[in-house]
Amino acid sequence: MRRLLRDPQGQMALEALIALIIIALVVGVMFTVSIGNNSLANDTQMSDRALYIAKRNLEAAKARSRDNFSSVISSSTAEGAYQNELVIESVDSYTKRVTSRVNWNLFSFRPQKVELLTLFTDLQSALSGGLSGGGSGGSGVSGDWRNPSTLSTLDLGPGNEGTDVVVRNRMVYMTGVAASQNKPDFFVIDATTPTQPILKLSLDTGPGLNAVKISGSYAYVAQNNAATQLQIIRIDDVRNPSVTASHSLGGVGAAGKSIFVSDDRAYVGTGENSGVEFKIVNVADPANPVDLGGYEVGAAVNNIYVRSGIAYLATNRNDAEVIALDVDNPQSIAPLGFLDLAGTQDGLSVFLVATTTKRLYIGRSDGSNAQLSIADVTNPAAMMELGSVNVSGHVNDLVVRDNLGFLATSNSNQEFQAWDLSNPTSPSQWSFFNFPQNGTGIDYENNLVYMSVRSNDALRIITSGN
Repeated sequence: MRRLLRDPQGQMALEALIALIIIALVVGVMFTVSIGNNSLANDTQMSDRALYIAKRNLEAAKARSRDNFSSVISSSTAEGAYQNELVIESVDSYTKRVTSRVNWNLFSFRPQKVELLTLFTDLQSALSGGLSGGGSGGSGVSGDWRNPSTLSTLDLGPGNEGTDVVVRNRMVYMTGVAASQNKPDFFVIDATTPTQPILKLSLDTGPGLNAVKISGSYAYVAQNNAATQLQIIRIDDVRNPSVTASHSLGGVGAAGKSIFVSDDRAYVGTGENSGVEFKIVNVADPANPVDLGGYEVGAAVNNIYVRSGIAYLATNRNDAEVIALDVDNPQSIAPLGFLDLAGTQDGLSVFLVATTTKRLYIGRSDGSNAQLSIADVTNPAAMMELGSVNVSGHVNDLVVRDNLGFLATSNSNQEFQAWDLSNPTSPSQWSFFNFPQNGTGIDYENNLVYMSVRSNDALRIITSGN
């Protein structure tokens, strides 16, 4: 039998090859694990960064919403490897659904994203019934406001003249003064279908009403009565509304002319008299309003806007068409500043928009000087007019949304006017309507303008063109 001889060198070579294969496998595994660990680390790092960006963008939007709820709009930006999106959807007049989304690609085949969702609420507007005590909320302007159209009108009956209007979730609240004291002067209108508004109720509260604001389940109205200037009307049951309280402002001998409501306080302005023309009333218990304090203006208080502890009054004082008051402590109301505009025309209406700066839009009576003015009131002690324009008529009321100002005027050919206010030093008119009588009040909600008119056909609902 032949014996098999082993080749020592061949065996060593085979063993070396096997060792090299094992080493290669181990190194490959270690490399794969290392790559995986690095990829995971990068993934984690980028995910953390994306989450930070999404949170940061959400917080920035929330901060903007506190200053100006309407300024929060959808946007898209790039930030290095990340694509940021802010998606804004209107839920109702006071609520927006906000999605902060961040997309990125660590590898081209594996796109990733982080998404945060929350709701923003315009709490101040909700509590006070809107930015102006009514609507003035919901979605921003859209369509062609250079070519608006009248969707519908509503007749309040013979002898009734509309004096003011506010809207909340397409329920319209109007005040009026009638030819006879026993006629209705408070109206609730369902405008859920804006092309066919329906008068749900009317109420006779006395000698007529000059202004209205909404808060919670109540309407707060300035009564055209020197004895009881403030009335509070419960409106949560449209089948059975009732006057909850008729309140006399102590030491005041003039009718109620203007009103604003916020944080359980009603701010009431009256005609000029020998007493106090501006009063603050505690309405935490609507059935038992209590005077908190007042300020003697020495003139009629035609309109009021309150925000962040400051009340802006439109008055007929020749030397101060606008007065800013510190109203944090109603028992010690202090003037912060006075704005004296050119000429002697009365201040009739005010509307505040607060973003990084505070701009006050002022409507005045007709005359040789401008009837619409825009002022920077960031520092109430040094209010400064930025620009003005002649609209040929009393600006009885105004509301501002986004870049547009909507005016209710006494111009016999342009009672409704829309102005582009993007450049405060040079406003430009976009459109107008000719109505049978003067515009007296105006409000905005979800791209619709609601206007009260001093005629039987007292409600006008206006929208933009296509």
